[in-house]
Parts: sequence; C-alpha cells; structure tokens
Amino acid sequence: MKEKGVIERVNRFYEYLGLLEDLAQKDLDTFMKSPYLQLSAERLLHLSIEILLDLGNYLINALSLPKPSTYAEIFKILCEHDILPRDMMNSLMDMARFRNVLVHGYIAIDKKRVYEILVDNLDMLKYTAEKIIYRLDELEEKKKR
Repeated sequence: MKEKGVIERVNRFYEYLGLLEDLAQKDLDTFMKSPYLQLSAERLLHLSIEILLDLGNYLINALSLPKPSTYAEIFKILCEHDILPRDMMNSLMDMARFRNVLVHGYIAIDKKRVYEILVDNLDMLKYTAEKIIYRLDELEEKKKR
C-alpha cells in the first residue's frame, strides 16, 4: 500500500472514524438539538464512506475486476469476489446510496436516520476498511516478490 494517495486516504479514514466514534457517544436528544453535531456527523460519514469507495475502486482496478457503474456496485463487486463478506453486501450498498443522499439530497436528510447510521454502522465501516486495506497490503507484498 505504498501509493501516497492510498496511505493518505487510510489515515484520513481513521481520523474521521475517531471523530465519528466521539459523536456516536452523544444521546439522540443531544444530537437532535444540535445542528453542529448533525452537520459534523453528515460530513464525516460522507467523507468516510467516500474514502471506502475510493479504496474499494482502487482495489477493483488493481485486481482487474469488473468496472462498477455506480458507487453501490463497488461494494457489490467486492462482496461478489469474496473481498468483503457477502452477507454485508446489502448494508454496504445502502451505505453507498446513503453517501449519495448526503451529497445530492442534503436538503431532505433525515437527522434521526443519520444518528441511527452513526451509532449502528461504525463497526461495519471499520471492518470494511480493514478488509480492503488487508487486500491492498497483500497486493503490495506480491509485487515485492
């Protein structure tokens, strides 16, 4: 995983994950009363999911897997090729679609849904990052041989 852009993305992901974990400690009432917490969560979720999609797409290209036509397809392809667990495919595809809502549907974002994703999905996002990073490291090791 020597590429500078990949390393920067991984470092940013873990930085954002730490901030998201702090936000996830807030109770729902506190979260719903604070536009600052809501906007922070939205942006950090957006950026974290975006990084996972970038890393996933990078891995797809490195492995010469089929090209995705949508963001959700990135996770689908990774699951279909056993890079990510198949039982996570629908949830991950939903995360990619949620990223689209954060980017394009920001006027109608359900703040309670943001909170639910914040408290329920951080482990999945972290696990996804770990699996993708592991495969990227494997590819780097193969190149060295």
